[in-house]
Amino acid sequence: MPRSFTCPSPGNVNPLRLTSYQFQIQKLPGLTYFIQSAEVPQINLGFTTQGTSVHDIKIPGETMEFSSLSLEFIVDEELNNWNQIYFWMSGLGYPEGHELYRKYINSSINKNSRKELTKGYSDGALIHLDSANHTKQVFTFIDLFPVSLSGMQMNSTNENNSVATATVTFEYSYYTIDKDIPE
Repeated sequence: MPRSFTCPSPGNVNPLRLTSYQFQIQKLPGLTYFIQSAEVPQINLGFTTQGTSVHDIKIPGETMEFSSLSLEFIVDEELNNWNQIYFWMSGLGYPEGHELYRKYINSSINKNSRKELTKGYSDGALIHLDSANHTKQVFTFIDLFPVSLSGMQMNSTNENNSVATATVTFEYSYYTIDKDIPE
């Protein structure tokens, strides 16, 4: 006997506007208003296969994988937002020696972090806004840190006076969704 499905009447049928969002990250407050694009990362749920005499049955697993978070942003004229990400990455990777790490750990950007391990991370939020610019849903990224920062191509032959953009890629532990936002 075939299964029957019923489709309830939809409430709000307005489409999701891809231009109505904000991104905020605690350690990079200057980046918020320069974000050009952000994508809610893909998630995957692992599974296992149970063999039977008829056919294999797939069973949901317990482990979720979260794809990297990439953001494209306009680089401000003073390069402050690009430099902040560079400083964060250099502090974690200390290319010139361990003193860069100590300088990063003790910097003002980490004043609210108590433990040394947490000073390498920051939480961030991708905020979905409705057509009236009210918060509808928040994707909160837990313990993120930058793993890639693109360069910037300088080009004096560019005639349209375009602005510099860069891309930063973050890894993080997981993200949560908060849909019950008080108005």
